[in-house]
Amino acid sequence: MYKRCFLLFCITLVGCDPLDTTLPGDERMPRCEARSNVDPARLNIDSDGEGYGLVKPCRSHLDFGIAAATNIRFVSGKLTVYGEQKPSSYDYSVSFGEKRSGFLVNHFEIPGQENDSCDELKVSIDSLECFDHEKRPIECPAIRLKTSLIFGDLWIEAGSLDVCFDN
Repeated sequence: MYKRCFLLFCITLVGCDPLDTTLPGDERMPRCEARSNVDPARLNIDSDGEGYGLVKPCRSHLDFGIAAATNIRFVSGKLTVYGEQKPSSYDYSVSFGEKRSGFLVNHFEIPGQENDSCDELKVSIDSLECFDHEKRPIECPAIRLKTSLIFGDLWIEAGSLDVCFDN
């Protein structure tokens, strides 16, 4: 009990508010504006993991979701993971099949980074392509990239993609 009080006292003494933390990506522009159910759908990308944080190895994945009323059924591309070792690049492919609350969802398991905890990693989505149910290329919709609570940072190399950022 005394240790916890002392820690809170020290944090207060140096003027640090532990609840007022800015995460990488929180300030990226443009910010995502709210949409109604009649607006065009966005492809949502988020991150998640198991035993993440300071625990090694990092076991994580990227979550993809899109409104079921769209034509998109597959996405693929390339991502790079930056950690203690040299950067590692991976091809990813996600097939939307599972439907949850009107959204088609699935995820890509990022291969385990044995020497890194998730908060030490930075992940770049280097490319993204969208496909219909017959695996024909189609134009990707706007993308909503969520600020990562899992990785040290998560970003997308937008190129010609329409990307907004959200937390």
